[in-house]
Amino acid sequence: MSSSDLTTLPTPTHLTLLFKHHKSTTVLSIHPTQTLHSAKTTLLHVLASRNLTTLPGSATPLPSDPSALELGILADRRDPTKGFVYAEDRASIAQTVSSSKKKTGAKSNQGPIETFADLELRDGAWVAYRLRTRVEVDADADAVGDEAPEDMDVDVDVDVSGSLNQQWDVVVPSYDEEEQEAADGSADMGDDMDIPIPKPRNAVAR
Repeated sequence: MSSSDLTTLPTPTHLTLLFKHHKSTTVLSIHPTQTLHSAKTTLLHVLASRNLTTLPGSATPLPSDPSALELGILADRRDPTKGFVYAEDRASIAQTVSSSKKKTGAKSNQGPIETFADLELRDGAWVAYRLRTRVEVDADADAVGDEAPEDMDVDVDVDVSGSLNQQWDVVVPSYDEEEQEAADGSADMGDDMDIPIPKPRNAVAR
């Protein structure tokens, strides 16, 4: 990707999406027909342009391969505190997010998602990202249920220790925290400031 790709002016059909990790927000203009892989490439270039070598707010090295990133969308568009759901598989979204009121066939809930048009996002939507942790494992009855075939391969979220991990590192500030920070800032300002008392310029001695 060249620097000109990062400075291309958006069109009215572009979406303004907020890519989030920890306390960091990266604003990107994404065309609905743009692929998720392309957006990951742009995101990594933008982060690298800030001289970042790790994912924001973490010690995880910034990957060189866009495929190493996973994207997530809000499980509830009206409540960010409910977390995110893996955005690159239709079945994952269908189980968690009602993204459309239209009746769809069985095929619509299968297979990978290629473009942002499939996600039906709106301007200002949050998109979480993290290092890919989804791996194929041999599922057994304890992992996916008693009725699952023993030789079935499934995608699960695992961390480096092998335990299940469905967390997205996105800090959602609460109104109480924001009000407290503002109050603390006002209190500190009042304590630390010395307000000088002006002296009269022409004092008359009596």
